[in-house]
Amino acid sequence: KIVVTALGIKKAERALTYNVQEIKSEEITRNKDANFVNTLSGKIAGVTINPSSSGIGGATRVVMRGTKSISGNNNVLYVVDGIPIPNSNGGANASGPFQGVVSGEGISSINPEDIETISALTGPAASALYGNQGSNGVIVVTTKKGSTGKLKINISHSTDFFEPFVLPRFQNTYGQADPAQFQSWGAKLTTKSNYRPKEFFETGHNIFNAISFSGGNEKSQTFFSLATNNALGIIPSNSYNRYNGYLRQSTNF
Repeated sequence: KIVVTALGIKKAERALTYNVQEIKSEEITRNKDANFVNTLSGKIAGVTINPSSSGIGGATRVVMRGTKSISGNNNVLYVVDGIPIPNSNGGANASGPFQGVVSGEGISSINPEDIETISALTGPAASALYGNQGSNGVIVVTTKKGSTGKLKINISHSTDFFEPFVLPRFQNTYGQADPAQFQSWGAKLTTKSNYRPKEFFETGHNIFNAISFSGGNEKSQTFFSLATNNALGIIPSNSYNRYNGYLRQSTNF
């Protein structure tokens, strides 16, 4: 079994002295998420994946080998085809021209259909290949490239719907009926409250469409893809729209 390590170098897994876990593209495209990193949950041993509470399309926190700093960044390093992707996950801005916009990580913008394999370098010896940047672990992403032979066309579509699974139960017998008071407690109400938190949430959806073309000869191969991801969260006004275009040309002289 061949895996990708540092700088795109391929090595046999049994020849390595450190731990490397590989995930095929089928594992992340079987059930698509607006951020494909969320689909890695439960597929990498010893790795904690926490989706963002900001809603659909939010950044994901991936921690390997436990939390090392209470104030610094504990997220892993993402490397796509040998190029490190900066993690600018800084939450949402409270004011200014980007008010309410989540400054997510660059890895969340990748089309999962363009990914061929993912290698998780979980051991200290493996992450040391990338120096200080890889001290929290490394996730190496290898994208697809053109194939030799006849033109291949791949079309993918998925639609998911979701809604709240469990909601807290509230009592509606006691409360504050005086509009001049700000406390939430009070005497028994003459008329029960009609507050129903379930009515606040909406039915969310995630619609994904992708098409790719692959072909070439022994000297030149081409891979081209287009994808759209339109999602709506369960919280009102929480929407996410992403449009991807990818072209990879490989030529041997």
